Amino acid sequence: MKIRFPSSTIWLLGLSAIFASLVAASIAYFGVNFPIWDEWDTPGLMFVKLHDGTIDLSQGRWNWGYWIAQHNESRKFFPRLILVSLASVTNWNIKVEMFLILGLMAAIALTLYALSRLTLTRTPRSRLNELAIVANLLVFSLIQYDNFLFGLQVCVLLSLSAIVLGLLVAQTRFPLWLKTLVGILLCLVSTYSFSNGVLSWVVVFPAIFFPETLRWREIGRRLFWATVWIAAMAVNLGFYFRNYVKPPGHPGWDEAVRHPLEAVRYFFVFLGGPLGFHDIPAATVVGAIVFGVWSAMVVALLWNSATTSQDGKSGFENALERRWDLSELNRAKSWIMLGGYSILSGLFAALGRVGFGIEQAISPRYTTFSLYAIVSAIYLGALLAERNTTVEVSPPRRRWLSRGVYLLLGIGLVLHLKTSAFALDGMYVRKTDTLHAQACTLVIDVLRDDDCLRRYVYPDPDRLYDHAIAINDLGYLSPPLLESDDVRDFSASPQSETARGFFDALVPLSGDRYQVRGWAELTERSLSAADLVLLTYTTDSGAEKPFAIIDDREFRPDALHAGLPRDTQLGWSGEFARSQLPNRSLVVKAWAFDATTARAHLLTGSFELTP
Repeated sequence: MKIRFPSSTIWLLGLSAIFASLVAASIAYFGVNFPIWDEWDTPGLMFVKLHDGTIDLSQGRWNWGYWIAQHNESRKFFPRLILVSLASVTNWNIKVEMFLILGLMAAIALTLYALSRLTLTRTPRSRLNELAIVANLLVFSLIQYDNFLFGLQVCVLLSLSAIVLGLLVAQTRFPLWLKTLVGILLCLVSTYSFSNGVLSWVVVFPAIFFPETLRWREIGRRLFWATVWIAAMAVNLGFYFRNYVKPPGHPGWDEAVRHPLEAVRYFFVFLGGPLGFHDIPAATVVGAIVFGVWSAMVVALLWNSATTSQDGKSGFENALERRWDLSELNRAKSWIMLGGYSILSGLFAALGRVGFGIEQAISPRYTTFSLYAIVSAIYLGALLAERNTTVEVSPPRRRWLSRGVYLLLGIGLVLHLKTSAFALDGMYVRKTDTLHAQACTLVIDVLRDDDCLRRYVYPDPDRLYDHAIAINDLGYLSPPLLESDDVRDFSASPQSETARGFFDALVPLSGDRYQVRGWAELTERSLSAADLVLLTYTTDSGAEKPFAIIDDREFRPDALHAGLPRDTQLGWSGEFARSQLPNRSLVVKAWAFDATTARAHLLTGSFELTP
């Protein structure tokens, strides 16, 4: 017996698979299996404690304080458990964490589809599938690359997944006590995954406890479990903020008070980020439109509830008597709170971070929080459209509404494509910088360049060094840290054709400074410049001892060939001090370093330095 799927279902499955595949392909190509920035603390610190025996799971020494400890503004208890468990199986393969993030994105997409099935009861299945396609275009949007190319951001998607699942539970026919207990557990996971999860308590609460009618009996029935919820929230937040320390360098809340217009602008840029193609004026306009459309739909739903009753009374009479028809609001409550989550996230970001500047509001990592205001507006619009099928609407008004919807969808699609194009450029830069970070770290025991480490890897090189040594001893860095200070021990074969380039110039500057220039391409990795260049001098024993890391890049049009984009930065340049070298005649060479293989490739050309 053949199973025949409706055509709309095939479209839903096919296009959703394509959207998810684009994210998967981005992870496969742009993702780098190497920790950067906060990953050295979470889960990096846990690995250090496992290495020195402070934590020994086999002996029952958990030392829970480390698992629940504050990291930046968050207490990442559940992500730490997940990431440490994954690392023990994968030797801390960070790309596995990235694919876990993709899995959480898929779980959110499925949860939203299930929520639409529960709430849009009068909408045809084909239309639900069309709505899901539009929503999934946003859920899997590439502009979130700062989150899905950063393994630690499991914390963000785990927190968000718990909130979305809580909103789904709120719409089910489960008993109120079960909704309450499940909701509390989900809010607990959200809170102790990421700082923004604190909002889960106020986002999920209205969805669970919104009454079906405004009768005292109905309200009283919910009062006990609402009290349980509030008590659980108070206990959890009290524990969360116990001994809480504001991260150093973060601006105060008074910045928003002293600069209210900047705070408002920050809020709109935050909301407009998912479709703003990283342009502040465009994001401001988009954010204002998103907020306006979402607010208008919420007001329309409230007005419909106030003007609809079964006894024929006017909206004014119902408002006075509080005899509203809450059926439409009950179907809309989870979608309203989903958008409310984005709105609240934007408000708190504006209040707490406007001191960083408007540019920070358009960060790609914020788009995962803000895009759900757009998703919410889409489904709230569908709920309002359901009402139009049961209420007589004049044909001209219906035509204008349809044209307005298609116009917004068309503009949104154009903005989405333009934003995705920006995301591709951003992912390339992120991959390049992460490979830089990996290269600087791999040579940390051979040649430590604190400037390179601060720029690309971690702000505290001393702490980084300790963590890198411990994590490397566990076998969690691949490739491992280099041990030899003779580049010949990790150089590629002279017959290898995996790199090409030249050491073009060594020019004396003022004092004992010298400038070096050249270009290098790693031909084995398509369209890739060297991750860094090592300068070496030949010792009396014939060893090639590194003495400088060159990581500044520049355009070299003369080195480009037909297979490379015009903006590829193959050139490298930098300076070093002669005083850091032995006071004798030296032969200086340059080596292109490939972080993915931990191999150095000798570049053509060398220069002799005299005392």
